[in-house]
Amino acid sequence: MENLRPVQLTLATAALPFLPAVMAAQTGETVSPLPSIGSIATPRPIDPSAGTTNPSARTTKILNPYLGSTPSNEVVTEGLQFSLGEAVSRGLQFNLGLIDENQADATVHAQRERAFAALLPQISARAQETFQQLSYEELNIKLPPKLGLALPPTSGGFGYGEARIVAQSSVLNIEWLDRYKEQKTLESASKLNVKDARDVVVFAVGAAYFQVVASQARLETARPAQASAQELNRQITDQYNSEVSPEIDALRARVELDTANQRVTNAANDLEKDKLTLDRITGIALAQHWTPSGNYDYSPLPDQSIESSTATQTRADLASAQQEVFAAELGVRAARSQRLPSISFEGTYGGGGINPPGSILWRSLEELV
Repeated sequence: MENLRPVQLTLATAALPFLPAVMAAQTGETVSPLPSIGSIATPRPIDPSAGTTNPSARTTKILNPYLGSTPSNEVVTEGLQFSLGEAVSRGLQFNLGLIDENQADATVHAQRERAFAALLPQISARAQETFQQLSYEELNIKLPPKLGLALPPTSGGFGYGEARIVAQSSVLNIEWLDRYKEQKTLESASKLNVKDARDVVVFAVGAAYFQVVASQARLETARPAQASAQELNRQITDQYNSEVSPEIDALRARVELDTANQRVTNAANDLEKDKLTLDRITGIALAQHWTPSGNYDYSPLPDQSIESSTATQTRADLASAQQEVFAAELGVRAARSQRLPSISFEGTYGGGGINPPGSILWRSLEELV
């Protein structure tokens, strides 16, 4: 029993800040945590979105992406052992919340590239040639009968060709500059959101992993109590059969044994459910049998006053919120800049006519090709 005390102390201390977490991962309803089992009180199931400003975690209270993953269908017949580091590594690779945030970051990056492209010179070239033939009959074009002449049925084929190069460049456009600065700031905020998403994944995996460790410790604690209840029931039954103990003692022993058996069953079920929760977070195949590995000693919580004073420098979600506020200010400034004049340059070079292949531009294009 002594080897379980460091794990119990660690889990009990680490669970204190997370007691108000809600069961929004599956039902979306706010309920109070389940009663404590043994000496450890931890919420189940885990809601890593509680207390975070990550966009994905804020907007998905009913179906939390951080409690899902892209599962692997590979199942190893022999049991595996996962350490906390291995579980976190799998979570950072397969967790849906982080994948979703990476996709959002790619979208913001593309928007920043698009805003930057608007500031660059735009050069385009086009060449076209048109052939037409008019029908005088359809157009109802006729010569006066007095002339004694008649028009042919059609005008015959005729064409017109054109080749041109167009260059455009914005010399000064304050609105576009502010739009680019806005998108660049949003890109910085998106990168911070990705970092915050990684922190949420680490928290989700760590909380689920230690929930498994706690449930395993409860099961290991319940089994000796079950063995003790079995031995007590055997002794009381022998005493009752020998008529040296009243029947009420035998009844109490049987009730105690049934209670101990039920505790072992509940602890085993809780352990399997907690394993499934971690499987969904890290992408482990649900049919894979595994056990946690490693020794986790007690470590005190950091000084909360120090954490509060350095939160603006260490927390990515706060830094991202600051960047988003700055980007909103740039967006307002860009909207106001629409009233200001802009300076741009546009130039074209080309030619057209009945025989465009004979023009200078056409010959230049042929030489380039």
